Amino acid sequence: MIVIKTSSDNKQILEKIALKLLSQKVAGCVNLFPACISYFVWDNKINKSKENLLFIKTIKKNEGKAYKIIQNMHNYDTPEIITLTVENVEKHYKRWLMKETKINA
Repeated sequence: MIVIKTSSDNKQILEKIALKLLSQKVAGCVNLFPACISYFVWDNKINKSKENLLFIKTIKKNEGKAYKIIQNMHNYDTPEIITLTVENVEKHYKRWLMKETKINA
């Protein structure tokens, strides 16, 4: 199992990404965390921005498909797209996730 993380200042864009990932069975579950504050360096300046976070639960074989969907739909020129590898997953949850994403496996 992997978790792909992305963020945006546009919550509606993230909702559309989440629905596309789920409807195409690229992900089994997506969490949207609204209204966090991000600090980052851009153009040699420290910036502060209100953003929303999207955590996408899927399997390694769907990583490339998920990245393409995010890149094609995202409102940023350089979106954050990070894969986190999960070492331990409760067996029932893992079985469910594999079932929900098996079309793309």
